[in-house]
Amino acid sequence: SGICEIKFNVTERANRALLRDANAAMCVNEICKEAVSNAVRHGEANQVEILIERTSDELLLIEAADNGRGVGKVVNPGVGSRMLDDLTVRWSLTKNRATAKTVMQAWLPLAGISAGKL
Repeated sequence: SGICEIKFNVTERANRALLRDANAAMCVNEICKEAVSNAVRHGEANQVEILIERTSDELLLIEAADNGRGVGKVVNPGVGSRMLDDLTVRWSLTKNRATAKTVMQAWLPLAGISAGKL
């Protein structure tokens, strides 16, 4: 409390998918925790905005934008990067110069989680 302001925006379509799929909800929770933790620890952010939307029937996009100082070159990926590699079909971390936000995007497949393939 008081370290970082976190705002969530979950689209209705994404919310319905997460209510039906406890495994996907658990994965989204872990991805969001990792994004906020990294924004605060590595980027010294004090604001994070998270958007969760269902971009297709079988894919969720989790986007976390923070006001931290940005990303440096990752020499040795840590546990969080490996988790993102394992849970998502792809993910990225970029600095948006126009908004001065660091943006993490992760695409989570709903079908693989439900079928127990991840």
